Amino acid sequence: RVAWMGQKESKWVEGWKGKIEKADQNARRVAALAQELEQEVFRKGERGLEHDPFRFLKVSDVEVPAEMVRLDRVMLLAKSETDQSSKIQMHFERVVAAADGGNAPGLEFDLVLEKEEKKWHAGMPGYLGAVPSRETLLQSARYHYETRVYQESNRFAELYRDERWREWRSAAKDGAKCLIRIGRFSHFESLSTELLRQTLDRRQRWITEGTSRTYCTPDGTKKLPFGWAILQIS
Repeated sequence: RVAWMGQKESKWVEGWKGKIEKADQNARRVAALAQELEQEVFRKGERGLEHDPFRFLKVSDVEVPAEMVRLDRVMLLAKSETDQSSKIQMHFERVVAAADGGNAPGLEFDLVLEKEEKKWHAGMPGYLGAVPSRETLLQSARYHYETRVYQESNRFAELYRDERWREWRSAAKDGAKCLIRIGRFSHFESLSTELLRQTLDRRQRWITEGTSRTYCTPDGTKKLPFGWAILQIS
């Protein structure tokens, strides 16, 4: 809803930003507003998972070939000299990426919007409206994630030094494609309500964007950010 804003949605965002600013960094008030915002966006005042639009979204499993998986240590790039998290050793499995220097795997999965299933609930058609078109989904995703990668590449430039980033961003706009941010290290500010979301950093300061990023270094020299992929809808 925040990602692709028309005039009406823009006024809605400004209204919510005003509410959050008036909370004056009161943690309990901010938490209450977060719940209110979630209900307004996803449930419109209703309670329970049966009113959650994501219950109609189904994503199939996908098998990743063993040779396309590697174990890397997660490194931390922090913007604060007092951050000690870099001393923590973390290792995670990840899928081999084009940035590693080879070919990235093409993983196919089914993404299904159960259009007919919503009819079981009397109030669902009016609540959910209509299933968005492919064009609408692509527009929203492109705006949202292109904004994210632009901000990321400016804020953490050393993670985006690979010259192929321009090529990948261009490829993600060709046909029914878009960039998406996925996985464990996609960071909270990549969420759909990133313009409204606030959290406390390690120094108990209110921030709307994280001060660190995780990365791996497959050859010991270059740094690669986690979580970016090109999604192609067919």
